[in-house]
Formats: sequence, C-alpha cells, structure tokens
Amino acid sequence: MKTLLLFLLMTNLEAGSVVKKISIVETNNKHTILDKNHISIYAGNISQLKKLKKYIENHGFPKLETTSDLEFIKKSMKWVTSQWKHNGWNQPPSDYTALDILKKVHKADAQYRCVEYGIVLTGILQAHGFLARTIGVQSHDVAYGGFGRGHVASEIWSNEFSKWLFFDPQFGVYVSNKNGVPLSFYEIYRAYKNKGWTDLSINSLIKNVSGSNPELYKTFIANYFGYMKVKIGEDDISLGLDADKPALTFQGLPKPLGIFTKDTEILYSDVNKVTMVFDYDYEKPNYREIFKDLGKVKESELPQKFKEMLPDVAAKPLFIINLKNNIPNFSHYEYRFDNTTKWTKLHKDKLSWKALNSKNIINIRGVNTLGRAGVTTYMRLDYK
Repeated sequence: MKTLLLFLLMTNLEAGSVVKKISIVETNNKHTILDKNHISIYAGNISQLKKLKKYIENHGFPKLETTSDLEFIKKSMKWVTSQWKHNGWNQPPSDYTALDILKKVHKADAQYRCVEYGIVLTGILQAHGFLARTIGVQSHDVAYGGFGRGHVASEIWSNEFSKWLFFDPQFGVYVSNKNGVPLSFYEIYRAYKNKGWTDLSINSLIKNVSGSNPELYKTFIANYFGYMKVKIGEDDISLGLDADKPALTFQGLPKPLGIFTKDTEILYSDVNKVTMVFDYDYEKPNYREIFKDLGKVKESELPQKFKEMLPDVAAKPLFIINLKNNIPNFSHYEYRFDNTTKWTKLHKDKLSWKALNSKNIINIRGVNTLGRAGVTTYMRLDYK
C-alpha cells in the first residue's frame, strides 16, 4: 500500500521535478470476469476431439495451413455445410457427439437439423484449439409463436479479433461490418437495430445452399432477435435481445428455464486472456524512517521538501509480474519484451521485468495443450 501511495504521489509531481516517472502509455491488461471453470465447456473434451480430428482428416477435411483465424473458420464451415442437406425433423440421440453425427452422415447418408450443424462446426474448431460454442437464437414470441421459432448456429472466439464471431453452418454464412470485420450475434443485432442492414454484409460461402442468398438470409435471421442462449459452466444463460422477460416454454412445450439476463457482458466477456498483476521486485527502503522528519516541517513547506527528497527513493520499474489466465486446457505462457523477437516459453506463473529503458514493452500470452496461443496481453511503459 505504501508503494502504491508513493507511486501516485510521484506521478502527480510538478513538471519541473527531476524524478524519473513510471507511466503506462498503453495496455489491454485487465481483470477477466469468467474463469476457466465457466468456459472450459467451450474447449471440449480433449480425448474426444483427438478422435474427431483424426476422423475428419481421413474424410476429406482440407489441410488448413493459414494462420488467419477468419480463413481457418471459413474453410472449416464450408466443409461442414457441404456434408449433408438440412432436415429440420431428424433429431439424433441427445448424447451424439460431432463424431457420431459425421459417422452417421457418411455411413447412412443421414441428414440433420441446424443443431447438428452447430455441434459439428463447434467440435471441429475445438479440435483445432479454438474456443467455440453452439448458440441458440430465438424469436421474441418463442413461447407460443408456433413452429420454427428457434435456430442454432456457432460462435467462435477469435484471438485475431479478440472477440466472439458468429458463423451459421447450416447456410455457410457469416456477417461482417462495412470494414469486413466478422461480427458476433449480438453485434449483428445491435447494428440491425441501429441502421437495419445498411452497414452489414452477408457473406455466403456456398451459393447453392437453400436460404444462403443474402436477401433471404436477412429475412430469416431477423426472425431470431428475441433471445440468445449459451451455456456458461453448468448454467443455461438466456440473453434478452428484443425480449424483456424470460420465456417459460419453447413453442408451447416445456423447457428448462435457465438464467435470464439483459447483461451482455456475461455472454461476451473476454476469454483466452492473460492478466498481469504487478508488484515491485526489490527491497524497499524504510519509508517511515526516511520521511520521519517531514512531521517537523511547516505544512506550507511540506510539498517542496517532499519533492526534494523523492528522487533518492522514488519507485523503480523493477517488477515481478504474477500471471493469471482463463484459458481452458492451459499449457504454458509465452513472453517477449518487444514486438518482433521470437516468443520465449514460461512454465511458471511469475515473470521478472526490468523496465529501465525510457520506453519499454511487454507482451505475454497463454498457449493451450493443442498448441493454439491465446490473445496477447501487452503493456507499453515509459520511464523518464
């Protein structure tokens, strides 16, 4: 606490001070709301995913060597969309995995619902180290509006864009803004409510899929701006979009209520992130002893006297950084002290940083057991 108070005092000194100041120029370091227990479901079961990956590699799944998240996800979705024709009535057993679904498709020409498209795309991307989830989207009148009031697709966490991206594998479609950035389902909803489809582009990867025509898809997906449902930990979370209260039935049938919220942060918190917690990594002087004579100084002279004494005892940017993360299936950290050199592996949760140059930078990220790195947490710090 003393060190923090001294740091705050130091950074508010008059411009004429000779004290070298520590100042953060830019950072994306922040506390993460969801921990690994909440989001481990988005990483999938590793043993099952290894079997799935081996299976699809032997059944025509393309070799994807691109490092771009977007291109990897697009090509994966294109493959999934092409595996079977949609059948809204054929529901497999509830315990079917992505692998079970694909085996049935390939051996018996089975055709399945939107739900199964979402399960398969989500599983394939999890097998390649992505965090991915199926999402249910529903109309505002899902309770008693009749048949077809719900739809299922996928959202994938992109480290490249540092956010969730919406992909609809039934149609082979994703939605981007006017700058070409793919959007989450909530971002699509908000943009639509603000300006309709003016600033949105419907990107269809397979032209001959029923309903994938951009104009048809706009009409289709706009029906489902009532609710959005995801699983967080063991809880089903329902986000109210146009809807202001939970629905107790699904198309007139009983359904688990889950947890209703209007708080988007719960569903769209950062994941795959590292948080840096700083402390000073040197023996501090006895500040009580050093400043004991300040109590004898006239109050009017105190600021100047403190300013004169501070250069000898001011905080130095010698840090020990404690690392925390919310990366499921976490393996290790990687760090570097610039933006160009190779990453260095770190198999512990502490890192020493001597930020004594006038300009300093630190980058750190976590890597999961499938070898996919998470979002880079960075800090640019001046010492001058």
